[in-house]
Amino acid sequence: MEILWVLYLTVCGNFNCMTQEVQRFENQAKCVASQAMHEMIPVDGNFKKVSYRCRPKDSIDV
Repeated sequence: MEILWVLYLTVCGNFNCMTQEVQRFENQAKCVASQAMHEMIPVDGNFKKVSYRCRPKDSIDV
């Protein structure tokens, strides 16, 4: 069974956080490389926290 990796973006304001899918990958290495590239992009907006994270599709974040 092949694992599909997903790069997620999470942004947090004063009262809540929102997460969205950025891109899907067939292996973890490509996802992590894309994560590093995205983390170099300057943050726009007035967010308290901006994070990118690679996780297997349909996994639960703890």
